[in-house]
Amino acid sequence: MARIETVRPMFTEAQRGRIRANQRATKAREEEETMANSGLNKVMLIGNLGMDPELKHTQSGRSILRMRLATTDKFKDNAGQWQERTEWHTVIVWGNRAEALSVFLRKGHKLYIEGKLKTRQWEAQDGSKRSATEVVLSEILVLGSKGDGGGQGEQRSGGYGGGSQKKSEPSQQGGFPESEFGDDDIPFAPEMGT
Repeated sequence: MARIETVRPMFTEAQRGRIRANQRATKAREEEETMANSGLNKVMLIGNLGMDPELKHTQSGRSILRMRLATTDKFKDNAGQWQERTEWHTVIVWGNRAEALSVFLRKGHKLYIEGKLKTRQWEAQDGSKRSATEVVLSEILVLGSKGDGGGQGEQRSGGYGGGSQKKSEPSQQGGFPESEFGDDDIPFAPEMGT
């Protein structure tokens, strides 16, 4: 009769657990090194639309939507008084998503935006060199509209933040330039696959 031997496992359960933990740690380190070597370009914003989005089309017929998003920081100054500071961000959306968002987004909507920063440069008609840094949209979530309280647009504060802030509409002197996005200034096209 043949003798049957019992094969003992090569590693105990505890040893296999340590091996799996080491493999996970090695993978995490490799991912961190990859990110550190390649960099990270990610923007996350929550704010209110400061104007109705502007839909245009490139010469090839591709849709592009330009939105102006206001984010407001609250902070205490040296005297201990609460202050507010509003920053303006240009958000660019391409293609079918641009068409769809242009239908219902309006000034005052509160949005969560994810995207990446892109800087474009061009020469103005007067020969001066210009540049603009914009957020190219990858994800969007509508948090509220002007009428439902989510965008706080009913407070007569321009819908850019909350509380008792003064009206914070963009102006020619301190806000965003009105003619920054002319017909000939269509921003960069996204890379293929994005």
